[in-house]
Amino acid sequence: MAKKKNQYKKTVDKRQEKDKQLMLSTLKEMPIVAVACEKSGIGRTSYYRWLKEDKKFSRKSEEAINDGDRFLNDMAQSQTVSLMKDKYWPTIKYYLDNRHPNYMKNNLNRPGEVDTPSVIILHDKED
Repeated sequence: MAKKKNQYKKTVDKRQEKDKQLMLSTLKEMPIVAVACEKSGIGRTSYYRWLKEDKKFSRKSEEAINDGDRFLNDMAQSQTVSLMKDKYWPTIKYYLDNRHPNYMKNNLNRPGEVDTPSVIILHDKED
C-alpha cells in the first residue's frame, strides 16, 4: 500500500511540476495572473498555493511576471511607432506630450529630469 501511495505522489509531483512550468511560460507572455491561469487551465487557488509552498516557484513566478511586463511594454512601444509611421495623429500627440520635453504640459514629468522646486519671492512695496 505504501508503494502505491509513493507512486501516486510521484505522479502528482511530476504533473504539478509540468503545470508550474506551463504557468511560468504563460506568465512570460501574459503577466496577469487571472488571465494566465485561465489560458493555462490552472486554477488560481493552485497557483497561489504553489507560491506559498514553493519559494523557488514564487521567485520564478515573479521573474516571469517581470519578463511579461517587459514583453508587453516592448510590444506597446512597437505598436506606438507603427501608428506614428502611419501618421495617426492621436498617437503622435500622445508620444510628444509624454516623451518630448518641448511638448510636455507638466515640466515635472520630463524623463530623467530631477524635480527642482520653484521659489517665488514677494517684496513689499515701499512708499
